Amino acid sequence: MKISKREDGKWVLDFTLNRKRVRKVIEGTKRMAEQAKIIEKEKIFKQIYGIPGKKKNIRFEEYTKIYEENYSKERRGYKNELYIIKKLNSFFKDKYLNEITPGDIERYR
Repeated sequence: MKISKREDGKWVLDFTLNRKRVRKVIEGTKRMAEQAKIIEKEKIFKQIYGIPGKKKNIRFEEYTKIYEENYSKERRGYKNELYIIKKLNSFFKDKYLNEITPGDIERYR
């Protein structure tokens, strides 16, 4: 995954996710380009798994499996994330994502 700055000050996103290459030019700051990269990944993720925004109910454990397969492996702290996901799954696995409340998170903490 690459974010690079062009001579004209614009940022270029260039990454591949599930065999789909994404190349975009973003105006603004590097932070805006990084946020655009996250948004693009989310769009691809939703297209692949048919998740239409917040309307589809999905269990926490199912979502973490999808996250592991598509996002976590690319991160530097992959093994640490797997440990954290395992702990979170033991607490939230049977809940739907839209059912998790701030109170649930506080109880977990």
